[in-house]
Amino acid sequence: MEPWDFAETLRAAQRGDQQGYAGLWRTFSPRIAGFLRGRGVVDIDAVTSHVFCDAFGSLDTFTGNENAFAAFLFTIARRRAVDVHRRRARQPQETLTWDTEHGDRTDRTELSAEDTVMLAEDHRWALSVLATLSEDQREVLLLRIVGDLTVEAVANELGKTPGAVKALQRRGLDTLRRTALAEQADNEGGKEAP
Repeated sequence: MEPWDFAETLRAAQRGDQQGYAGLWRTFSPRIAGFLRGRGVVDIDAVTSHVFCDAFGSLDTFTGNENAFAAFLFTIARRRAVDVHRRRARQPQETLTWDTEHGDRTDRTELSAEDTVMLAEDHRWALSVLATLSEDQREVLLLRIVGDLTVEAVANELGKTPGAVKALQRRGLDTLRRTALAEQADNEGGKEAP
C-alpha cells in the first residue's frame, strides 16, 4: 500500500486486512480521541476503541470518500459520548483503588506524576473553556476544528443548515476569544499587584 491512499486502505480493511484497519486507525483515531476529550469523556482510549469497533463492524456497508468516512466515525463518536454521559449520570462516581503495599494507584501508567498533573490541569482548563460555550457551539467547534469536518458534513451530522453551522462557529470562536482575553487580563492584573 502507498503511504496513504484512503480508497485502497478502506478496501483492504473491508477485505479484513489488518494493514487496512491499522491505516484507518492511525489516520482517524487522534481526531476521534480529541473530539471525545473535548466532550469530557474520561476513558478516551476505551471509547475511541469502541468507536472503531463499531465502524469496523459496519465497513462492508460503507461507501464514500475520506470525508464521508470521517463523518461516519464522528457520528459514532457522538453517540458513544452521549452513552458515556448517560451512564455516568446513572452511576455513582468511581473511586480510585490504591495499592496499600506500595502506596500507589493500581492502574499506573507510563507517565510521571508531574506529566499526569500537567495533563489533568490542561484537560480541566480545556473543559472549563469549552463550558463557556453553548452545547451547539461546542459541538460545531469540536466537529469543525478537532474533527476537521466540512461545514456541510457538520450541518448534516447536527441536522442544521450550513448557514446555522457557520453562525454557531463564529459565535463560539467569539466567545472563546473573549474568554481568553478576560483570562489574560486577569493574569496580567494579578502580576501587577504588589
